[in-house]
Amino acid sequence: MHRPAIRGLILLGCWAITSTIIGRSYLYWATPNSDAQLFAYFGFQWRHGHIPYVEIWDNKPPGIFAANALVFYLFPKSFAALAFVEALYNLGFIGTVYLLMRQLGGPLMVASLATASVSVASNLFHYHYGGNMTEVYLLWPATLSMYFFSKARPPFQGPWVLLAGFCSGVAALFKPVGLSPLLAQETFVFLLWAVCRGVSGRRLLATGLANSAGALIAWFPFAIYFQGHNALGEFVEASLTYNL
Repeated sequence: MHRPAIRGLILLGCWAITSTIIGRSYLYWATPNSDAQLFAYFGFQWRHGHIPYVEIWDNKPPGIFAANALVFYLFPKSFAALAFVEALYNLGFIGTVYLLMRQLGGPLMVASLATASVSVASNLFHYHYGGNMTEVYLLWPATLSMYFFSKARPPFQGPWVLLAGFCSGVAALFKPVGLSPLLAQETFVFLLWAVCRGVSGRRLLATGLANSAGALIAWFPFAIYFQGHNALGEFVEASLTYNL
């Protein structure tokens, strides 16, 4: 890689880090009546043994509560740690956008412009409303899902399709719309089969099963956990069916 390209990537990295620091500063100053504080409260209570959907309830999948509970497990009573962890998470998303653009064949300039743009967009207050929101946490796994799927390419064999489905399942643990990458991927393969005959019917079926299995793997530990606490129905209702 030429020296100007290396300098450009360093500048891009500094841009992403600076944008993220500014964006996450809103979370540090979150007001008591914000959703950021509400989700933090749920995570804190789960950390101390209170079961979501049984003793505390909200119509959200458990991903945001689990993320907060993990932070409070590692950094007890540190709300500022949420801002730090979320910043790392957001930088992972920004880096994955760059990798995705390069994987799809985008030139360095195009990939850099896309990365710089999402660095700003993902840190706008209009998007994250102060941070610690489900919309923030689903970005990285959803983008990873698209990245892994792009690596699979036709004929969509190997572990990439399973990983793509798994990441989409993780994104859906924060918000059901996180299943969008999985639905888009399966629709794409279906159209390849139905219109272009680019894949066989057997490969269409295998890809769909692998993709869906990956998403189910992501949800399986939570299903087992809530089944063990006699709250599987409440978990499914709050996570998937309540807002239908």
